[in-house]
Amino acid sequence: MAAAFADHLAHGHIHVRAAGAHNLGFVNPLVERAMKEKGITLHKPFRRGHIDENPVHVADVVVEIGDGLPDLPAKAHHHWVVRDPHGQPLDVVREVRDEIEQLVRNLLDTLGVPVSE
Repeated sequence: MAAAFADHLAHGHIHVRAAGAHNLGFVNPLVERAMKEKGITLHKPFRRGHIDENPVHVADVVVEIGDGLPDLPAKAHHHWVVRDPHGQPLDVVREVRDEIEQLVRNLLDTLGVPVSE
């Protein structure tokens, strides 16, 4: 969700990549539904595999959501603690979605990235 929000809100001003410690291999249908309610279709393959296979070593900003990732080099490193939407009902998924959207908006603002609505 964070990668999709960053890509959508920054409208091409940044390059977004995502990876994780655990690749589920599918998009949670409730996450997909909740994001579609915000006008974001999860069609881009942001999740490119395991974190070790992703070129985050060249990233300016790394955002870690949750725990369990190795120490990642970057000019700026942010750690966000949000609930895992997996296995949660739609109302909780929406709350997580909205929390992540606000975190992404705050980060883009801090970075001086123009945000489109």
